[in-house]
Amino acid sequence: MTNRVICYISLCFFMLLSCKKSTDDKSSYFSKEDKRADTLEVIYHHNKKIKELFLSQYENEKNVRLFFSENGKIEKKVLNFNSYPEDHYEYNQNGKLIHQWRQGNIGGCIAIIDREIFWDGKENITKEIIHKSIGNRCSEKILLQEIKEYFPGTKKVRSLSNTHESYEGSAECPCGIWKEYDKDQRVIGQTKYVDCSDTNTFCEDGNIDNENY
Repeated sequence: MTNRVICYISLCFFMLLSCKKSTDDKSSYFSKEDKRADTLEVIYHHNKKIKELFLSQYENEKNVRLFFSENGKIEKKVLNFNSYPEDHYEYNQNGKLIHQWRQGNIGGCIAIIDREIFWDGKENITKEIIHKSIGNRCSEKILLQEIKEYFPGTKKVRSLSNTHESYEGSAECPCGIWKEYDKDQRVIGQTKYVDCSDTNTFCEDGNIDNENY
């Protein structure tokens, strides 16, 4: 009789555990399905960790593509992926933002637009570039960059420079007025190149004017 009771209790306990496990599995399954609802594409590293993850929605943003290293650290994030403008964010190994830029459609051509920012991983801006363009068709497009660099760990400008290049692949050549500053923000050097709106984007051998202070 005692053995029957023990057997019966054991059977009930096993059935209870099975029931609970089944419920847990079902809950886990639906949870996974919910998480996967916004997933459009997944690409894996050779070690089976996620390499790229394309989501229709992520953190209130749409069409987000995430890029991960082999150890699972996020390396890059693209918002509005495959539509324009796209917003790009790059991170260092500690997950700190180090590079941000926007890529857009400029009259049928895809290029970096607006403000591009570089950080040192400690929330200090090291360089920023303002991207502009002139010309109508892609074959006529001239890309302009206004570049500002800072002294490390400060908001003090170290240099101002400009470059231009053709959209179809000429070298990035200096243009406009370049200036260098000391830490007291005094101009200590200035060089003048061809006007940035000049459609001849071949680099000049010499400077138009070079001044030292």
